[in-house]
Amino acid sequence: DERAWPWIESIDSLLDDLPGRTLLQSLESSDWDRATALWEACESPLWEVRCAKAEFFMRRAEANASEASALRDLARAHELHPGSFPIAKAYVERLLQSGEHPQARKVLQDVIEAYAAPADRGAAHEILTSRPLSPALPKDE
Repeated sequence: DERAWPWIESIDSLLDDLPGRTLLQSLESSDWDRATALWEACESPLWEVRCAKAEFFMRRAEANASEASALRDLARAHELHPGSFPIAKAYVERLLQSGEHPQARKVLQDVIEAYAAPADRGAAHEILTSRPLSPALPKDE
């Protein structure tokens, strides 16, 4: 793995096509920081590359032991692809675990307002309306 990194890092348009992205994905878990640097340096205007970058950050969040770092990775993934329900769902679950209910509501609202598939918009709306996404108010005694 270690010998492949310098070669991979030398390919300018590595992430512009599926074989290059697949190659990087096969190595990313051996060095998340180097893989992140390659993704962040990628300035491709292609939507499929932007979506692949979002999916990378979701995989990185899943592999991350630090809750704060995982939340940052999921925020980045959601920023890159706000209409992705799988990303939004993973992000909302982490936000709710952290007690960040208003941010969870906003993420779901982003999916509903994005160019997401109707089923994904419906699923986001379902979560938004079925779960209490606000902390309980204190009761008067």
